Amino acid sequence: MSVYRRKLTKEANDFFVFLEQKVLKTPIVSARQFAHGAASQNYHIRLNNQQEILVKLTKSYNKQGITRLTKICQAVSSNKQLPVARLISFQQKPFFQYKAKYGLILEYCQGYAVPSYRINKHHFTQIINAYAVFMQTKWPKEDLFIELYPIKEQCFNHMNFIKETIQKTLFINGLKKYVLMKTANAHLSFFERLLKTTVTLPEHKKTIIHGDFHNNNVLFYQNKLVSFLDFEEVGYGYVIEDIMRFILCVIQRLPIFMNPYPLVEQWIKCANNRFGFTKEEWILGLNSYYVQRADKAFRNKYKAGSWHQIFVWIKLLWLTRRYHKIKRLIEKIYA
Repeated sequence: MSVYRRKLTKEANDFFVFLEQKVLKTPIVSARQFAHGAASQNYHIRLNNQQEILVKLTKSYNKQGITRLTKICQAVSSNKQLPVARLISFQQKPFFQYKAKYGLILEYCQGYAVPSYRINKHHFTQIINAYAVFMQTKWPKEDLFIELYPIKEQCFNHMNFIKETIQKTLFINGLKKYVLMKTANAHLSFFERLLKTTVTLPEHKKTIIHGDFHNNNVLFYQNKLVSFLDFEEVGYGYVIEDIMRFILCVIQRLPIFMNPYPLVEQWIKCANNRFGFTKEEWILGLNSYYVQRADKAFRNKYKAGSWHQIFVWIKLLWLTRRYHKIKRLIEKIYA
């Protein structure tokens, strides 16, 4: 194997030998590992025929899961107008197995994820237009897709979890008890209000959405959109959930001195020009995002009542302050 060997671990070397001999059946000239997401290992590989490919290796799937992902990638690849890294089949197999992991091979797309503070209206317009193309994908008829994020059910789950935490907190003494009780009651009040403002949109508005749509899953090269990434979370939902998730993920990563609200207002108007969302849809997207953020915070494995858990909950409360500001901004736009 002629792959560049500097800083190459034995594990990586064994993997590349396996690729050459069992999957690609051709020598590898160079290879490098990079991250476009934490769920898998990604390798940019150049073959001796100058072909460049992306190998995506994941251990988070069983055979059923990788088969589902493969069918989704095949459907996305069939949409010729969509900027995406297309799935490549080697040896008539859509995926391969290496030890306890499964792998996919895709076209390599040169590009980079634009940092949050550099995303402007030009980038956002391209992303919105490409998402409209993504919606035109012809999906397989198999039952591959599940409904994502049932908001009201998640709210009830969170409220029950908070009530259980309050009961456990009764046995804690001192400052820790006071802070945790205050934090828990504030969250409980927030989710009660969230339940009241979450509307149920018509069932026909549900479609297949990306499910993990944020700026790290969108590649640009020379200010031109080249690819959407990571379709593991594709499922049934409302388009507004993806669009709002993208907007909020971007502003969450902005430097603290940057005012995010002019950007939010600009992007809401830009998305409305393309999709014509109603105020109720934007509120639904906003609620969906914060329910997901809370889900991650409440599932945190820190010991119940620890300072680590309290810190995560206080951070979530700070985010709910931003929730109310964005909600008022939406109401102002539609006033």
